[in-house]
Parts: sequence; C-alpha cells; structure tokens
Amino acid sequence: RAALIKRFSRELVGRHTMDDVLFADVRAELGERGVIELAALLGYYLMIGCALIATDYPIAPGAPTLPARTRA
Repeated sequence: RAALIKRFSRELVGRHTMDDVLFADVRAELGERGVIELAALLGYYLMIGCALIATDYPIAPGAPTLPARTRA
C-alpha cells in the first residue's frame, strides 16, 4: 500500500499527470474518497512548501531535518 501511494504521489507531483492504470490501482486500494483525500493532502503540503520557499522562512535552530534524498 505504501509503495502504491508513493508511486501515485510521485506521478502527480513530479509529472503533473496520472497513468490510468496507476489511478485505477489507487482507487481500488483507497476508494474514491481516499484518492481525493490523498490528492488534497499532497496539494496542501505543496502549498505550504511553496509558501515557506517564497518567504525564505528559516528553519528553527536545532529543528530535525530530513535526510538527503537518494535516487534509486
């Protein structure tokens, strides 16, 4: 399930499109409402990220950070 959500997220956010087969798989796993909620959640996080970047919002001293992303 996590791998499916990850693929959906990368497709939507990274490519701004959605493969029909992937969409059908996600809808079968999460249902109609789940797909809408996942897409809305992704949009919300993107909006917050854009706002933080646009305002050059600083990271609080000592705040935890994510590890560097590695490409497979």
